[in-house]
Amino acid sequence: MTKEEFVSILSDKKGLVAKRCTESWLEKRNLLPTLNQFVDSSFGSISDRIRHVKYGGGWCDVCGARTKPHPSGEGFTKHCKLHYKSDAVGKPAHNRVAFNLSEALALYYIHQLSAVEVAEKYGFSNVTLANRLREQGFELRPHQENQLIQSRRGYTKPRIIIDRSTLVYQYQDQGLSMKFLAMEYGCHVETIRRFLAQEGILAQYNRSYIEDIIAAILDKHHINYVANSFEYIRPKQIDFYLTDFNVGIECNGMYTHSFHPMNKTKDYHFNKYQASVAKGIKLFQFWEDDIVSRTNIIENIILNTCKLNRHKVGARKCQLTELDWHQLAKFCEANHLQGAPAKNVKGLGLVIDDQLVSAVGYNYQNDVTIIRRFCSSASYNVPGGFSKLVSALPGEIIKTHSSNDISDGNLYRLVGFGETSSYKHDMWYTDFKSIINREKFMKAKLPKLLEFYDGSKTEQENMILNGYGIIYKSGTKTWVLER
Repeated sequence: MTKEEFVSILSDKKGLVAKRCTESWLEKRNLLPTLNQFVDSSFGSISDRIRHVKYGGGWCDVCGARTKPHPSGEGFTKHCKLHYKSDAVGKPAHNRVAFNLSEALALYYIHQLSAVEVAEKYGFSNVTLANRLREQGFELRPHQENQLIQSRRGYTKPRIIIDRSTLVYQYQDQGLSMKFLAMEYGCHVETIRRFLAQEGILAQYNRSYIEDIIAAILDKHHINYVANSFEYIRPKQIDFYLTDFNVGIECNGMYTHSFHPMNKTKDYHFNKYQASVAKGIKLFQFWEDDIVSRTNIIENIILNTCKLNRHKVGARKCQLTELDWHQLAKFCEANHLQGAPAKNVKGLGLVIDDQLVSAVGYNYQNDVTIIRRFCSSASYNVPGGFSKLVSALPGEIIKTHSSNDISDGNLYRLVGFGETSSYKHDMWYTDFKSIINREKFMKAKLPKLLEFYDGSKTEQENMILNGYGIIYKSGTKTWVLER
């Protein structure tokens, strides 16, 4: 096998595929010996060795030391940190920039400029400044002292001056809650949590990027919350608890919350849902692909739950209308996490001032109606909308399903539906870019769908062999209305 053939197996049209550049993936296909022929294991990690096979390089042109992967992902840098320089900008690297130590110390300690301001004067970062000062035996000011100096200079942020020892005493010994302390000091609960974490009293959490997206939505609409708290469904944690609305939000990464490869138990998400129900908390479990690609819909769900929608329109003022599939699909794509329904789904909608504000998608056969979609516009809250749409549906029996991830089923109970069955968990597959319904990968279809198929293996084993993960969500309920 040539290097080009080896690289082509690990690539798609966009380049190297990360899930194929792993030791387990190569071992299953007996490709490790081939990689060892091209580059010795002492070179580095599996991914670095594969990158070397494709792009070459990996050693400094000056001294021959190992270099780091290039930020573009293609190959390695030509020089090590010691010998790197950028000809394009005509200046040496930051670690070789000369600066006047005495002047820097005077600016920082006497004139009390911030580390960022001093570093900018010499053209490098505040981290580099800190390292250079430590080399000379100097340390940066502690955080609390820095806050005090900044507040005196007229900075509006940070402006919360809190004595850490007093804060720790109030939280640990006096038993005051973080919410109470935030009110006492006139700051956000998250500020108190962060200070306690810095003092080693609480665990330090680094938010994931999907948690940052949810936090941005909550901050945008001035919704108060506590992040990463164990206080509400002990011993389990909630990523965000909305203190004014008794609502919890979980941000589930497709990789980190998978049954395979991360070993989350089948009942992991159901147990968290059940613990929240027991405490009377409405819990949303949003998944990474939806948070990233359907952010506006998730924002709408949060606003609806908190009753913060801009427009409230009673269903009685709306006109009932039939929708063709294209109208229904367009509306669901904009307002429903599952997007457009199948093309055999019919639609009914509520319209006011020629604007569609709520819609239901359904199938009808043999006097039984199955609801496939229901959603309202992002800008509208339509009280009584679902009831009006259900009243207009055909059939003596109406069935539907709800996902515990986003619904407690009260919408159906209020209209007269009864719960007929429930499941603790529902299984899905993921390629770690999106979550895919398992029905697409029934075993009979796998030979045509998968690159590698072994008839002696189960459906799940074949999916894992091809780099897919397995996810168990928090379960579903079935609801029936008999008229």
